[in-house]
Amino acid sequence: MVQIGPLRRAFLFPVASASSRATKHTQRACGSRHRDARSIWPLQPHVSCRQRLRGARIGSSPVCCPSVRTTFGRISPLTRRAFFRVFADMSIETFSHTEHQLILGAEARYGDFFTTARDVSLLLSNVMEWPTKDCDIFIRFLSQMKKSHTLALMSLVRQHRIQAKMTLRYFLESTVHAAYALVHVETTNYFDTADGKKHDPQKATRTAYAWIHKHFTSHSNEIKRMKELINEQTAHANVYNSFHNFDFVGGENAAIYTTFFDFDDDHWLKVDLWECAQAGLVAADLILAIRKVHGGFIPSRDADSLPQMIEAAERLLAHLGNPT
Repeated sequence: MVQIGPLRRAFLFPVASASSRATKHTQRACGSRHRDARSIWPLQPHVSCRQRLRGARIGSSPVCCPSVRTTFGRISPLTRRAFFRVFADMSIETFSHTEHQLILGAEARYGDFFTTARDVSLLLSNVMEWPTKDCDIFIRFLSQMKKSHTLALMSLVRQHRIQAKMTLRYFLESTVHAAYALVHVETTNYFDTADGKKHDPQKATRTAYAWIHKHFTSHSNEIKRMKELINEQTAHANVYNSFHNFDFVGGENAAIYTTFFDFDDDHWLKVDLWECAQAGLVAADLILAIRKVHGGFIPSRDADSLPQMIEAAERLLAHLGNPT
């Protein structure tokens, strides 16, 4: 197995031999369609993986790829030298630079899908002008909402889908607690300041969800739908998530790709951006609806744009259903 330093890891393992039974099984399971993996070459995005791998052919010497739990042998010294030349520019600093460029180019690449999600995140960040009652727990959870929604959006455009979805789930959970705490300003559901005891967090969660479902059923159902979808697809480790950054290319110059960034898929990323915007809109609408009934804070002027943002999200959903 090729050993690489912790800050300069390789995310692509070239494989020469595709004749073993395990390799054929991997090819059937993952397919041999070559995906555009330009995202793993941040310094030369116009150069394809095939072009980058020229001169790094292994001949008859296979390598060990831990991604498929199958040993193909060891890499030859010649290939090892070429291998390290190929990955000389791969570093944490390079990844960070690439992520920055992905965010800067997100509006041009994803259009209204990105700008709508971004505007919703800004709305959440500025929804409250100032509290009108002692609602410390609400503000604490609101701060978690604001941060996690922005992080989910940034993770999507930086092409880290699993990270984005798990962060979005945290956002939805924080939303339920913030909504509950805006009405129930006493802290006893979470901790007791008198005796310094911390209460059962699962019991507190059940109490908050039950109250939201009883008094704001439509919001509760939509939050439940989104959470269940995340739990089913991305909240837990499963082999299907590997298709975002794993690929096998068969043939004479077979290769296994395990990339740091998810493969390019603009359509599904637009779907995820819409889902991110939808989650933020449901949260903002819920918080403002509770505030309208129970008070708690003065809303900012940004809150007036919520109806227009909902209409924009509905137009995007219609476009996803009929892209032509």
